[in-house]
Order: sequence, then structure tokens, then C-alpha cells
Amino acid sequence: MITLLQAMFKNGWSQIAYMMIDATDSDHPSARDNHPAWGLFVVAYMLFGYFVLSQMYLCVLFECFYTTKLEFCGALKCNIEEQQWINMQRFMLRRDLRSAPVRNLVA
Repeated sequence: MITLLQAMFKNGWSQIAYMMIDATDSDHPSARDNHPAWGLFVVAYMLFGYFVLSQMYLCVLFECFYTTKLEFCGALKCNIEEQQWINMQRFMLRRDLRSAPVRNLVA
């Protein structure tokens, strides 16, 4: 299983392919080009695993992030007016009132 994961993430996949192509029974020495179809299997597995499975993982990760962000902002639980009120409250809480100039109202 670790060998297939190693091939899927392109770490030494060519050595794995050559070892699988040259493999024989356990009681015989390895023979050159004994099973050439295993090379095609490694390449197909690598392409499928790297491009398809890693992209699916990233899509699920981004979907979870987007859903969590929407839940945190309250967009899934309130209407537009309530969302505007929440945004205004956040704006007022972030505002630094100490830096505002003090005006003399008594003239």
C-alpha cells in the first residue's frame, strides 16, 4: 500500500515501475522485462491517483472551507437585512474610537 501511495505522489515511481516489470516468483531471480504490463499499470495509477484523487481532495477541502466561512458570517442563517446589521456591528466594533478627533461643540 505504501508503494502505491509513493507512486501516486510521484516519489520514485520509475524505480517502482522497473521493479514491478522485472519481478518474478519469489523463488526465481528477477528477469528483465518479465511483466511489461505492470509498467502501464503504475503509470495509469499514478496519473489517476495524482490528478483525480488529489483534485477531489482539494475540492472537498475548499467546499468545507467555504461552507464554514458562510456559517461563520451568518449568511446561511439570516436574511439580507440581518446580514447587513451584523456587518455594521462588526464595522463599529473594529473602529478605533480613540483616534477620532474631539470637536468642541460649545462655541
